[in-house]
Amino acid sequence: MRFDRELWTEQRGKVAIVGGVVVLTIAILAWIEARHDRPQRYSAWIDRYARQAGLDPMLIEAMVFAESSSRSGVVSHKGAVGLMQLMPSTAREVGARLGMRNLDAAMLRDPELNLRLGIEYFAWLVERHDSIELALAAYNAGPTRVSKWKRDHPALSPTRLLEEVAYKETRTYVARVLDRYAELRG
Repeated sequence: MRFDRELWTEQRGKVAIVGGVVVLTIAILAWIEARHDRPQRYSAWIDRYARQAGLDPMLIEAMVFAESSSRSGVVSHKGAVGLMQLMPSTAREVGARLGMRNLDAAMLRDPELNLRLGIEYFAWLVERHDSIELALAAYNAGPTRVSKWKRDHPALSPTRLLEEVAYKETRTYVARVLDRYAELRG
C-alpha cells in the first residue's frame, strides 16, 4: 500500500477537527466531574464529623471544595493548611478543646485530622453567630471581625451585613460555598 499525499492532505483537516473535539469533550467531562461530584475519598470522614457536629455533610463538602478544591496537601500563601485551610494557630486552639496537644502545621496535612478540626471549628462558629452565612464569613475573615461587624451594625440581617459591610473577598467566599452547596443538594 502506498502513501497517497493528495488523500492525506484532504483528510488532515478532518482528523485535526475530530482530535480537537475529542480533547474538548474530555476536558468538559473532567470539568463537570470536578464541579458536581462529591469528593468520595473524604466522604466517610466528612459525614461522620459533620453529623457529630450537627451539620449537613454537603455544606462541609462545599467548604472543602471552596477552600482547597478537595486537595489535602495544599498550603495557602497565608499559611492555611489542608482540605479546610486551617491556620495552625486555629487548629491548636480547636485541638486543645478536643484534648489534643502538640499539633503542628505538618499534622494538618492529614485529611482526617484536618476535617475533624475544621468541622469542629465551623460548628463553633455556627453556634457563636447563629447563622450559616455569618459562620462562613467568620471562617473566611475571622470570628473577631464578624463579631465587630455585628456589634457595629446590630440592625442589619446576616444577608445585609454581608452585602453592605463584609469584605468583597468574604462575600465572594460565602457565595461560592453556598452556590456549591446548592449544586450538591441538587
